[in-house]
Amino acid sequence: MREQDFLNHFLKRGYFKKHAKVVLALSGGLDSMFLFKVLSTYQKELEIELILVHVNHKQRVESDWEEQELRKLAAEAELPIYISNFSGEFSEARARDFRYDFFQEVMKKTGATALVTAHHADDQVETRSEERFSRNAETDIVCR
Repeated sequence: MREQDFLNHFLKRGYFKKHAKVVLALSGGLDSMFLFKVLSTYQKELEIELILVHVNHKQRVESDWEEQELRKLAAEAELPIYISNFSGEFSEARARDFRYDFFQEVMKKTGATALVTAHHADDQVETRSEERFSRNAETDIVCR
C-alpha cells in the first residue's frame, strides 16, 4: 500500500473523526516510522494534532541512539515528543505495562483521546494490552 492508500483508508473508516489530539507510539521500527510518515504528512487532511511518545527500554546497544534520532525527527517535524526510560528488572510483561501506563499518562497530560501503535496483527499479547488500556483509559485505540 502507498501512503495515499492509508490516508484514504483512515478517512473512509473515520478513525480520527472524534479525535483532535492523537498520540503516536514510536519504537523506531519500520511499522511505527511508516505510521509517523503518513500521520505527520496528512495531519491537516485528518484534522489531528499529533503527539509522539517513545519508551527507551535500554535493552539494546542502539537504544540511546534511537532515542536521540527520534528526538531529532520530532524537532524537524515540529512535533512534541514525550520520552520515558524503562528501569528495573526487564521482562516483556513489565515493559508492556510500563509502556501503556506511560502512554496513558501522556494522554491525560495532553488531552489526547486516541492512541496509535504499530505492531503485527498476530501479536495477541499486545492486542490484549491495548484492549485493557482502552477500557481503563476510556480512550480509543484507533489503529494497529
